[in-house]
Amino acid sequence: MKKSCLLGAVLLFAGSTTSLMAAQIVPLGGLQTTAIRMDISGDGQTLVGPFSAPNSSYWTSSLGFVDVSGKKFRAVSGDGTVFASSATLNGFQGFRYSSTTNTIEPLTPIFGVNTLGLRPDSLSYDGSVMGGTESRNGGTHAGVWDSDGMPTDLGRTANFDVEVSGDGLVVAHRDYSSGQLERNVHVYNEETFAWEWQTSQLGFGYVPTDISFDGSIIVGNLTHYDAFRWTDGIGIESIPTGIFSDVAANAVTGDGSTIGGAVLDGQGDIRAAIWNETDGWQLIEDLLNAQGVDTTNLFLQEVFAISDDGNYLGVTGLGAGSAIEGYWIDLSATAVPIPAAVWLFGSGLLGLIGIARRKAA
Repeated sequence: MKKSCLLGAVLLFAGSTTSLMAAQIVPLGGLQTTAIRMDISGDGQTLVGPFSAPNSSYWTSSLGFVDVSGKKFRAVSGDGTVFASSATLNGFQGFRYSSTTNTIEPLTPIFGVNTLGLRPDSLSYDGSVMGGTESRNGGTHAGVWDSDGMPTDLGRTANFDVEVSGDGLVVAHRDYSSGQLERNVHVYNEETFAWEWQTSQLGFGYVPTDISFDGSIIVGNLTHYDAFRWTDGIGIESIPTGIFSDVAANAVTGDGSTIGGAVLDGQGDIRAAIWNETDGWQLIEDLLNAQGVDTTNLFLQEVFAISDDGNYLGVTGLGAGSAIEGYWIDLSATAVPIPAAVWLFGSGLLGLIGIARRKAA
C-alpha cells in the first residue's frame, strides 16, 4: 500500500510540470490631476504618471517609486531607460532623463524664445525621438525632437498629444487649422539628400492617443467616447462598441492588436477595458476575477497605458471619496516550471522503489 502511494506521488510530480502565478494589481496611490496621461515601457515593468506620492518620478515593478529631483515624467521609452518631463530642471524647461547614465538632456525649444511651455508626450522605443507640443503667444505647435534634443516644427496643433512610433519614423497629431488627423513620416529625400517629414491627412476631427511600433496603426477618439483605429492600407474604422453604449481608445500594443481604454456600461459608469478583434471589449475587473483576484472594493475606470504584449496596464480607478487613483495591473498568468530538484527527488524515489522490489523478490 505504501509503495503504491509513493509511486502515485512520483507520478503526480511527473504529470505536473508547471504551476501558475495569478494576475496581480498594485495600488499606486492618488493622482495629482484629472487630465490623466500614463505611459509604460514595452515590457510593462516601468510606468509614469501624475503620481501624488512623494518622491514618485516614476515607478518600476522591482524598485517601486523612484525619485529624480522631485520631477514628474510624462513619457517613458519602450526600453524603460529614457524619460521625458515638461518641468524645469537645472534651468532647462523640458528635458530627457537617462536612468542608465543618470544624466539630464535639455530640449531645445522650437521657438527659442517666448516659450510658454514645452510638453513631451511620447518617446520612441530607444528614447532618441520625442513627440510633444510647445506653446507661445499665438498658439501651440506640434514638434518632434531628435537624439540631440533639436526640434522640427510640424505646424500648429490643437492642444492634444503628439504620438511618435516605437521606431521613431512616424508621428501622429491633430492639426489646428484643418482639424485633420495628420500622419508625418520621416523619409530620406533623394533629391535634397536630407531627411524630411512628409505629411498626409487622414480624417477630420480625429484625435490620436497612441500609435503602433511601426506607425502602421493609430488609435484615438473622434469625441471622448467614439473610438477609432486607422490602419495603413485600410483607413479609419470605428471600434465596435459590442454590448456597451460608448467606448474610448487610449493606448495600443506595439503590434496594434490590442487597445486599452474604457467603456460606458448599462448604468452609465465608466469601466476600464481592453479590446481585440477576437474577444471584443473585456472589462479589466472581469479578467482579474477570472484569474482569482478579488476586485470587490475596486472600481477601475480607464486603461491609459498598455505593454507591448498587452499583459501589463496603467489604469485609473476611484478610491475613497471618489478620488482618482492609479494602479499597475499584471494580467499574465505566468507558467512557472517545477524546479529540477523535484525531478531529481522523483527519480530517486523511483530508484528506491526498484531496489525495494528486487530485494523483496
